[in-house]
Amino acid sequence: MLFKGKIKNQLLTLFVALVIFLSGLNALLGQAQAGTVSPTVILNGQKLFFDVPPLIENGRTLVPLRAIFEAMGAKVYWDAAARKVTATKGNTTVVMPLYSTKPTINGVVYTLDVPTKIVNNRSLAPLRFVCEAFGGKVTWNGNTRTIKIDGNFPDNPEPQQQIVVLDAGHGGSDPGARGSSMNEKDANLQVALKTGALLQQRGIRVEYTRRDDSYVSLEERSSIANRLNATVFVSIHMNSYGSSAASGTETYYYAPSSDAELYAQRDERARLARAIQTQLVNTLQRQNRGVKEANLSVLRNTSMPSALAEVVFISNPTEEGLLQTAWFQDKAAEAIANGISSYLQK
Repeated sequence: MLFKGKIKNQLLTLFVALVIFLSGLNALLGQAQAGTVSPTVILNGQKLFFDVPPLIENGRTLVPLRAIFEAMGAKVYWDAAARKVTATKGNTTVVMPLYSTKPTINGVVYTLDVPTKIVNNRSLAPLRFVCEAFGGKVTWNGNTRTIKIDGNFPDNPEPQQQIVVLDAGHGGSDPGARGSSMNEKDANLQVALKTGALLQQRGIRVEYTRRDDSYVSLEERSSIANRLNATVFVSIHMNSYGSSAASGTETYYYAPSSDAELYAQRDERARLARAIQTQLVNTLQRQNRGVKEANLSVLRNTSMPSALAEVVFISNPTEEGLLQTAWFQDKAAEAIANGISSYLQK
């Protein structure tokens, strides 16, 4: 009995010790969590607000790249093929590859302690490097967890202009699908130009990958949108199938989990495709074939939300006949323009 009593006492002692240890550990964790509160960023006396809050990693504050670059008055471009962000202001060009610690300023390579990365759908990079690259002075107040940035930056930077790039599929030596009496490339161009005219009437800047019957490679179509830092990219096509019975409308997007940058835009890409599909189906009253996901070049290589609309089937005699009428082209253009406008307004 005495032996058992000693064991009970020892177990009680161990239990008390464990409780004390866990209490201390919880306090330490609480302190650590308190230390990860997002810092406040003030630029020329004005507090900056980010849709993804700044975070501290290895003693370095990371902030959303586009937001901080544009707050400093720089123009920002994303190269999907090279997976890098380029910002320019005056005579300074900063290039920051994703997941790399080797950015460049005017071609000179620098080494960072932490790489650029994606967090909650946004590309983040070390704040001090980004600001000092454009001549800013950065100071840190540990007591208030405030970062102050001073420099020759605009007090009220203008919001980025919305740019829609319309891509009329095929063209030139590439006729696309062939109906009984018309080529897909011609229908694509007519609808794209009419869509663009409607958007321009609404005050939206529109750019085209082609305005006439010219050949543009798939890679160049994406590059045009990326160089413009477009808000959205919409490719316009007509469908085709071996059976002339196939009919209807479908719209595609692409945002696989295997590609971090595209996956970060998954919700936006799907929302754009849904907006266009809904308007096309409601306006044209053709069969709703749904919103689908496919690994298409212009969707894979564009850095902004993008969609590809297959308006109707050129291989279907009824739908080809509709495509040959101006009123149906007008309706298709109206639907696509309304889908894009609806997306941009939300």
